[in-house]
Amino acid sequence: MTSRFSIGNVISRSLSIYTANFVPFILIALIIQAPMIIYGFMATADPFAADFLIQSQEASPFKPLLESLVSMVLANIVTGAIIFGVFQQLQGERVDMSTCVTVGLKRVLPVVGVGLIFGICVVLGMVLLIIPGIILFCMLLLAVPVAVVEGGGVGNALRRSATLTQGFRWSILGIFAIIYAILMVLTMIVTMVGMSSGFTVLLVGLQGVSLICGTWISVATAVTYHDIRASKENVDTRQLAEVFA
Repeated sequence: MTSRFSIGNVISRSLSIYTANFVPFILIALIIQAPMIIYGFMATADPFAADFLIQSQEASPFKPLLESLVSMVLANIVTGAIIFGVFQQLQGERVDMSTCVTVGLKRVLPVVGVGLIFGICVVLGMVLLIIPGIILFCMLLLAVPVAVVEGGGVGNALRRSATLTQGFRWSILGIFAIIYAILMVLTMIVTMVGMSSGFTVLLVGLQGVSLICGTWISVATAVTYHDIRASKENVDTRQLAEVFA
């Protein structure tokens, strides 16, 4: 199965795949990210736990950095698992949660390495007047799918992403600008409702928006990778999925 790459195609197909597999994808994200979700609720909802965590952070200034690292590792495992699930769906197969998680764990080292470099590059680029960060985001976005599907080292995944995205970066910017705009609107709505309904509602709502939109971003990234390869290299879904056999 091949598909012409366009902003509309990627957004509509990613939404279609996501809604068709909403429960398994959300459960995958919940299961893998459960430690940090529980930790986040403890840090904000329970005053005694919050005091303990604050004291721990004061005793160890590196604790926030460790928390960010753990969160990033778990998020990248989720991304790897969902990318595999998207390819299952594109082949017309049922998304199998256990297989998705297994694939995510199997490719955790290259995916985490790529995700770390990608994140650092984008953050540094954003510090440098924002525009370089946007350019690097569009250039290196496909590095994680490359690491999951094609394998190889971190450097290879980053170079391969830069090559694949050539000629498609404005479209990539458009796709993810729309998705992040939706995320911002949902966050604003949940914040307004939560502020009038209580802190617990706000906390749960913001966590829910983050989980739902984060999972959609992973799906959209996988569809972007699939459609760019189909358009640029004339590779169909079955050929791409052979690496998982």
